[in-house]
Amino acid sequence: MRRAWPFLLLSWLDLACAPSAPRVVPNPVVDAPLPAPATTSSAAPRATAPLGAPKPESPITIPLPEKVLCPLTGGSAQALPLAFSTDRAPFGTLQSARLVSAYIAEGDASPGIVAEGRAAGLFLRGVARPEDVSLFANRVSVFGGFVVPKTTAALTLVRARPDGLDLSLVAPDAVQVTGSRQLSGSLPCTVIGLAHEPFDAFENFFGVPLERADLRGGRIPLAREAGDKPVATLVLGKATPPDVAVLDRENGRARIAWEVEDVFVFGWVDAKALAPAAPRRERFGKIGLGTVSTSGGCCEHRFLCSDPVPLAMEQDGRTETVGTIDPGTLIRVRQMVGARHLVDFAGGFRPGPGTIAFVEQRHVAACQDLEVRAAP
Repeated sequence: MRRAWPFLLLSWLDLACAPSAPRVVPNPVVDAPLPAPATTSSAAPRATAPLGAPKPESPITIPLPEKVLCPLTGGSAQALPLAFSTDRAPFGTLQSARLVSAYIAEGDASPGIVAEGRAAGLFLRGVARPEDVSLFANRVSVFGGFVVPKTTAALTLVRARPDGLDLSLVAPDAVQVTGSRQLSGSLPCTVIGLAHEPFDAFENFFGVPLERADLRGGRIPLAREAGDKPVATLVLGKATPPDVAVLDRENGRARIAWEVEDVFVFGWVDAKALAPAAPRRERFGKIGLGTVSTSGGCCEHRFLCSDPVPLAMEQDGRTETVGTIDPGTLIRVRQMVGARHLVDFAGGFRPGPGTIAFVEQRHVAACQDLEVRAAP
């Protein structure tokens, strides 16, 4: 053993002096997050909610439906009156909203459609009457068996079922319907929207016309099929374009498609009611979208807030929080009544008659106040 220990010592020294394997360093991004840079500000950092913490509850007191069959979202240029409920007058009108959502619940539409929208720094929610929420089909559909709505035709919700939406459409004045002018149709939610999406009714439904012709005028009965009884009467007015597309001819009858207002009316008429087409006329149309401003006099206080501010409405003794004012939006106060700041709107929303829009003092207490003195 005495002779062996030098060899053991040399072996131990060889191992100690041998180059070691490279050390694996943990990824600092994953295993050891870098410390936050030091801040020179004396303000305390804003506390962040821990992961998994519940989101703060919405201050809006108008609830969403418990069971929504058809949620629709999109930009909308239509004016949308909103109320606490359909049995009350609107507390205001949302105008040219950048984003609108409508929540269609199962059942009859008479209780209204809960809708919310964002415009001019406001987020509002209320209940809209079905006739005030214009819905649009983004594919070819048939109402009453003889009318195809164009992409611009406004449809009204009647009832929502799990397999589709029952909708109604008012026939144009030039189409006198045997029975009610309210034509009905059913469509799945997936082809309904809050804004127009173009489609070609001839490419997708009617096909290429045989020829073009003009209605001679007078009262022209129209039937769904060549041998059926008339379901409507076409009445050509002075301002109504007479030109039609002839889709088929059979035994002295002609199948036509007539573009009038926001629909195509199609069916069979007596071929004698048609005349050779005059030189093609150009149709001109222009839609002007105005702006509405409800600005009041000079305000004593104008607030800029870094957090959303709850917006409330009072109408006929009832008060509801209907939305929020976005951070960074100038809140113009026209009058202070107790703890309430009555606010004005530069655009995007117009309060209804007798409705008071306000924010509470406690919600703007921490906001920046850009005070402006009224002129004497």
